[in-house]
Amino acid sequence: ATPDAVFNMIEVKGPGAVGTRTAAHLSGTGFKSFGAGMGYGLGCYDVSVFDGVSFWARGNAGAGNLIAFQAVLPETHAVADNGDCLAKCYDHPSAQVTIGPEWRQYAVPFADLRQAGFGGVASYRGIIMGLSWVSIAGPNVDFWIDEVAYFHGTAGAGPVGAAQPLEDASAR
Repeated sequence: ATPDAVFNMIEVKGPGAVGTRTAAHLSGTGFKSFGAGMGYGLGCYDVSVFDGVSFWARGNAGAGNLIAFQAVLPETHAVADNGDCLAKCYDHPSAQVTIGPEWRQYAVPFADLRQAGFGGVASYRGIIMGLSWVSIAGPNVDFWIDEVAYFHGTAGAGPVGAAQPLEDASAR
């Protein structure tokens, strides 16, 4: 049997946004519904001193080029995956952005994140387990993410630059 969807790759390769050497790249074909996504986990981390996340993105995210930026919360992540959710899991608070073929910076305030509505009700209270980017619809996905940064107040324009440890970020 032929699979309905095929992940071509999730990789780090270059060039990235605004002069960086590498970026995260996801590609795949044949997705019938939501498409595909990528992200990273943090364990449980208190990011309450920040107002949101900025990132650079480009590519093709299927029909409409919509991706959902998601904050993975313990209460929306299944117990089997180290979260607290027992039923109707993975309805992570998210915000949709439309990407295009050129690198562009996006800033998503945590206050703008909303659940899709299929899972148990949860709200962002400053603790996250990870961040993810998910294509809203197939059939083909080929997008890039780079220069992910937390921000306080408003997101800085341009590249992240020399990283400052998260513990010291509130001093900015």
